[in-house]
Amino acid sequence: MSSPAPHPDPASPNAPAGAPPFLTVVMRTQGRRPRLLADALAGLSAQTDPDVEVCLVRHDGPDPAANAEAAAAVADVLDAAPSTVRARTRGLVAPPGRRGVPLNVGIDAATGAYVAFLDDDDAARTDWVAAFRRGAAAAPGALVRARAVAQHAHVEPDGTHRLAERTEAVYRARFDLLDHLFENRTPICAVAWPAALFREGGVRVDEELGALEDWDLLLQAVGRVPVHEVDAATSVYRWWTDDSGSKGAEQEAGWEQARRRVLARLAERSLVVPPTALPGLLDGAGELSEFRRFAGELRGDALAGPFAPDDPPPAVVRREFERLHRRMAELLGDIGELRVELAAAQAARAEADAALAAVRRSVSWRVTAPLRAVAGEGSTR
Repeated sequence: MSSPAPHPDPASPNAPAGAPPFLTVVMRTQGRRPRLLADALAGLSAQTDPDVEVCLVRHDGPDPAANAEAAAAVADVLDAAPSTVRARTRGLVAPPGRRGVPLNVGIDAATGAYVAFLDDDDAARTDWVAAFRRGAAAAPGALVRARAVAQHAHVEPDGTHRLAERTEAVYRARFDLLDHLFENRTPICAVAWPAALFREGGVRVDEELGALEDWDLLLQAVGRVPVHEVDAATSVYRWWTDDSGSKGAEQEAGWEQARRRVLARLAERSLVVPPTALPGLLDGAGELSEFRRFAGELRGDALAGPFAPDDPPPAVVRREFERLHRRMAELLGDIGELRVELAAAQAARAEADAALAAVRRSVSWRVTAPLRAVAGEGSTR
């Protein structure tokens, strides 16, 4: 399913004509978080590398009244935005649909060499664009991945949004393909995609997904180009602790349905493994094979037949028990050695305390007390 052609948002000015920018920033919004949208645009205006265009995609829903209210809110934010980012922002409107629709609308309108995504509730630090450019220069045509930090957020009863005071480094600094085959470990705001992936490479956001569209998009890209890491935390991804985020909108059943669809699509296509990811995949496959062998052996022993409490335990259980018993004996030995060392240290401390007490009781100590007091050496007792 493809998106209908986007149309300009009359609430937003057009970007000036000129040379294509390095980065197109696709920002989707429903107009429900005007303060956070303003913060996101302010972050883009403060970039050390300003060579960007912003495709601000308002995602309409089925309610015309709500759409009109959202359009007014977005227009107010843009009017108040710094002129530097306002001049580089193009407003677009995506028709009703699932979460991937506005992303494809922005992708289709992008003119930059690279495309990055920044939702209206996320934030870019001042080196966000510069870090992507460094990665693109170091590895042309690669997917550029920087680091992101997470920040908890929730909606107050009065409708305002509250952000946690601190951020958390919960994402791996290095890309691990094996991890990403189970779930997404890279926020969408931490990646810049070569625009050629979308224009010639056939990569497209799956508009049938109600969630996890960013995970699916990442897996599509990883199967076509390598991943280049940039060692810098450049964006803040917001974790909503209520129903404001995508998980709340889709609910658990929808997430599981989306997850099955992503994995089914992954199984249908060949996955090109970057050379740097191969050692990790092989190590992970070895660990998984060993786990399966152990589980199979345990299951085979258990299925060999019921045994009474007085019967000898299954072989695999016996071997594991013996291993744990040996390890426990080693730890007990270590504890015994530490106790001996502690006793020796305590004895030495007692001996030193006794010697010090003897000195302080001596005649010479008492005679020299006034001199020590004048010299400021502490107690004269």
